[in-house]
Amino acid sequence: MTRAYGERGRPIGRAAAAALALTGGIATAQAAEPPVCLHGVTGTALVRAIETCMHPAPGRTCPAVSALDRPDDVILKDAQGWTQVLLVSKHPEDVGIESPTILKSTAPHYFADAWAATAYVDRLAGGRAAPESLSLAINAMCYRTQAPLHIHVDLVRRDVTAQLRPERHPVETGVTCRGRRYAVAAIATLDANLFAALGKPPDQMARATIVIVGRPEPGGGFYELTSSDTGGEDLQVDHPRLDAPTFQALISAARGVAPAAAPPPSLMPHDGDCE
Repeated sequence: MTRAYGERGRPIGRAAAAALALTGGIATAQAAEPPVCLHGVTGTALVRAIETCMHPAPGRTCPAVSALDRPDDVILKDAQGWTQVLLVSKHPEDVGIESPTILKSTAPHYFADAWAATAYVDRLAGGRAAPESLSLAINAMCYRTQAPLHIHVDLVRRDVTAQLRPERHPVETGVTCRGRRYAVAAIATLDANLFAALGKPPDQMARATIVIVGRPEPGGGFYELTSSDTGGEDLQVDHPRLDAPTFQALISAARGVAPAAAPPPSLMPHDGDCE
């Protein structure tokens, strides 16, 4: 049975104790109590997906589109969203954006790895994705369902892109989408620890949301959109669940072993309820 490995941003999660238990007691005494979510935030579907790839068996689908021997993360095709892939951390202590370990100077530069994975999104979109149409998103703790830490890699909504065009909209005023406000900053590189760069104390990181959108040439670089208590995934194109044959076909297309069918128009960047 096809299983969805991602989530759409909405207020869900488990009580804080569950998240802390999964980190193996990483949270320290000085950390404030993290937000109490409404449903589970430590689902194991992503872990099981990687295990399926490590130990293949008949009838089980491996959604990995990258090599499995990468040191820090693996790229999976998500069972939700035509063009969406996920960067999934291979470090069990990196549970999500609330994990203190991702603030260390030795932490992997996950966003740089995730941007490299936009090549899979471009392939699934037919090779026509401009940098400003590509995005990365990590949700606040209560807006995810799965652990370990993962970043959504997909096309950005067209009405978000419109708000990031200085000639049409003052970027410094931020971006609004579905009633949520995102601060915007221009950054030159993703080869850095963007989690630590937020400057938030560990006990506030659980509420943080980060979205990265490519900046158009000739300037290049990226826009970093930040907010709190929201799902950054909301700024990406819709992520409907795929049926099993379509899911399998898109895994093959992302791996480059089969041509990618054209995405349905309804799943491509569109205008909607962003302002």
